[in-house]
Order: sequence, then structure tokens, then C-alpha cells
Amino acid sequence: MKKIAIFSGAGLDKESGINTFRDTNDGTWSNYNIDEVCTPTGWKKNREKVLDFYNERRSQLKDVEPNDAHKQLVQLEENFNVIHITQNVSDLLERAGATNVIHLHGELTKVRGEHFSMDQQQIMILFMILVIMKLRLVISAKKQIHN
Repeated sequence: MKKIAIFSGAGLDKESGINTFRDTNDGTWSNYNIDEVCTPTGWKKNREKVLDFYNERRSQLKDVEPNDAHKQLVQLEENFNVIHITQNVSDLLERAGATNVIHLHGELTKVRGEHFSMDQQQIMILFMILVIMKLRLVISAKKQIHN
């Protein structure tokens, strides 16, 4: 069976009603300082604020459902070995039926302790993303040189 890697982000969940972090008018970061709620320093400084921030995100999940795009991506699993690599922290891909999802920024439905660890698959995916990003920079630089 052929393999497919699907990279997804905020646009996928936005259609289900989840606010993105960076939208200019209603993005999450227009209401919060990222350093206060999404960093180890913010956690050490004000755990209650960090917990409130993530609890608000979690409570939003109960009011949303996977949209058609989630479902169509999952349908690919009928004919392909699919790995979903997402920046989203929701569980909408899983609720749509996705069986192999890697959340690059964690999952709202799973809480971790203060000690961070990655399994081999997560390390490999991160490495692949870094390689792809570097290749994009090289290609962009070459285009600028030739133009």
C-alpha cells in the first residue's frame, strides 16, 4: 500500500469553529501573550493562568465536530497508509476516524507532566520537517539568485 504524509494546520479546524491562533481579528494571540501561557517560564510564573488558557481551549472542543475536510482526509486511509502530521491540538482528526496522527504541538485531550519526552516516531517527524524547511530555504535562495 502506498504511503501518504499529510501536513495540516489551523485552517483545517477553523471550518469546524475553532479559532486559530494567528487570525488578525479573532485569533487567540490577540487575547493572550504567548510567553505567559505557552512557555515553561509562563508555567513557572503563573500555573493557574496557563491552566485556565488550556481549559478554555479544551471546553471549546465539546462544541465542535469534525468537518468535511477532516472526513475526506480520513477517507484516504481506505486506499493508502496515511500519516497525519498536524499542528492542531484538537482531537478532530481522531474523531473523524484518523488512525495515525502526530500532533506537533501536543493534544488538548492529553495532559503531560513537567518533563518532556519524545518517542522515536516524533523525533523522526521533527527531523523530516526540519529537513523540508531547510530545503525550502535553499530553493528560495536559488530562485532569488537566478532572478
